[in-house]
Amino acid sequence: MDHGSHLHLSSIISSKICHDLLAPVSGAVLAASMLEDSKVSSDVTDLIKSSIETVSKKLQFFRAAFSFSKGGTTPLIKEAKNIATMVFETPKHVLEWQDAPFYDLEFEGDWSRLILNLSLIAHECLPKGGILKVDLTCIPKAVSIEIEGPLITFHEEILSTLNNNSSQASVRNLTAQFSKEILEKLNLNLDIQKNNQKCFFLIQCR
Repeated sequence: MDHGSHLHLSSIISSKICHDLLAPVSGAVLAASMLEDSKVSSDVTDLIKSSIETVSKKLQFFRAAFSFSKGGTTPLIKEAKNIATMVFETPKHVLEWQDAPFYDLEFEGDWSRLILNLSLIAHECLPKGGILKVDLTCIPKAVSIEIEGPLITFHEEILSTLNNNSSQASVRNLTAQFSKEILEKLNLNLDIQKNNQKCFFLIQCR
């Protein structure tokens, strides 16, 4: 099975898992909100709602980043931006997303999935919080993703995978493997520069 077939099969599996889990999780959110009218402690209902909402957000992210939506199409960049804001904005993290003119036409489909995957990798490099910046340009067509924070941890296995060095697929480098597949499919270059407090990803056409 070639890389494209692996990518397609993985996308279908992800789509199935997310589809089957998202509906019951949404139902649980509704049920938790109904508990607010009962005699259950507010701390309990808050914990239930918070936990289920977190799962729901992650499922929406995974569906957009890894799977196909209805009709076999990938998400639009506006959808990707909304999902990124929902997932990456936390009490410790700030997302700064800079759009380009007509970006909704230029960065749809696999570009959107690539941006989400690399943004996830970048976000996970900020265990103590920080700023995640996504900047889109159309002429030339490119995307830069930059992170700043008090501590940046970049696992060598992920870096090795993104740099096209031989690396066996694992849970840790799954997102990097998926990103590499899309980079190859779209014939894109990825340049990575990093130090202790900053890391920069630049995606552009070859």
